[in-house]
Amino acid sequence: MLEAVILITNSYELNSERFNTFIKQFENEQSDLDFLIFTNKPRDIQTLEFRKRVYESTRGFRKVELICLNIPAEDDVDIKNHKRLGMQKIPALGLSSGPNITFFSAMNYCSKYDSVLLLEVDCLLRGYLDSLQKYTECMGDFLISGGLYDGKTFSGNIQSPTHTHLSSVGIYKTSSPELQNLLQEVEKWIPGNVDKYKRVPYDISITMFLHESINKNDGGYYRNILRKMIPTTLILNYSNEVDLELDFNSIDKLFPSHKILYIKHA
Repeated sequence: MLEAVILITNSYELNSERFNTFIKQFENEQSDLDFLIFTNKPRDIQTLEFRKRVYESTRGFRKVELICLNIPAEDDVDIKNHKRLGMQKIPALGLSSGPNITFFSAMNYCSKYDSVLLLEVDCLLRGYLDSLQKYTECMGDFLISGGLYDGKTFSGNIQSPTHTHLSSVGIYKTSSPELQNLLQEVEKWIPGNVDKYKRVPYDISITMFLHESINKNDGGYYRNILRKMIPTTLILNYSNEVDLELDFNSIDKLFPSHKILYIKHA
């Protein structure tokens, strides 16, 4: 059962026009779900102006929470090239440390909900809520359901985690001990792979960890976990830099039933 909609974001996004556009999509929403925003710095959600803007757009939800994690500056990074910025030490959770901390903290906090829909400010929504609520109720034994990458960038092994991982935007069975245990394992796995990969985003890390674990001693258990990671065309992922210019008519013809379009903004 879907019980909450959550937004994972950061200071930069909250102060952008992208956030204003995103939050306005909820102005006519009427729902018995909770709405939560997780962010990295307290000052962005403490101003009266910001709170008023959020509450006016999300008043149709049962409850609204603004949650700040106050991530230390040395860990609050999300970059592709640390040498360019003169970083002497890469954080334990890699060059995506900020989003990784936010995600794992949000998933732990949301264990009180049966399932949650995770969104980012780049999402375009259309009649999504009723469809995804019904979808969640009919999915059976899932842990995560989201979109595969649908854009232009395909290279290398089509079966690699780069191409087969579910995007961050999706439905998470946060009440499941299996999911919570998996995420704890992934959070512990990332630091041991930072030297090799440098930037280890949480969404692709989940699939990388599962693929690696399947090839080890207890492969059967992790194959069953991977089986519960379910792709859906209700959520589309065009979030690569090369996907800036989209043909929305073509997308509608390919996936006429999609409800969430996760895109890339310049």
